Amino acid sequence: MIVPDLIKAVESGWEKSRLEGLKIQGKHRMNERIREVWIKAAREDSDPDNWDTQEQFIERFAELIVQECTAALFDESERLYGLYLDENNWDSAEEYEIRSNQCINDIVLIEKHFGVK
Repeated sequence: MIVPDLIKAVESGWEKSRLEGLKIQGKHRMNERIREVWIKAAREDSDPDNWDTQEQFIERFAELIVQECTAALFDESERLYGLYLDENNWDSAEEYEIRSNQCINDIVLIEKHFGVK
């Protein structure tokens, strides 16, 4: 089971190069940010061999992924709104504002869809 293996790796202080060797379903390597979120969720578990703990881990991992996605959308919204404020060309400025607002709408949609805030 990968969660207990990962928890053991984290607790034993495995260096980054050894953690990079962990794979999901034996073939796909996680990207660095997903690995960081996975480790964060794994550290919150107290008994990795208990099914309830496994279920809590999966829920927490999914919640953290959704939070990462909505945070990225929020950052993009701020970037676009900054371009809207700095833009001298009103046609482009309006487009930046529309896209910034769409990012916020997407955040709300994602949070409602997954039931995560």
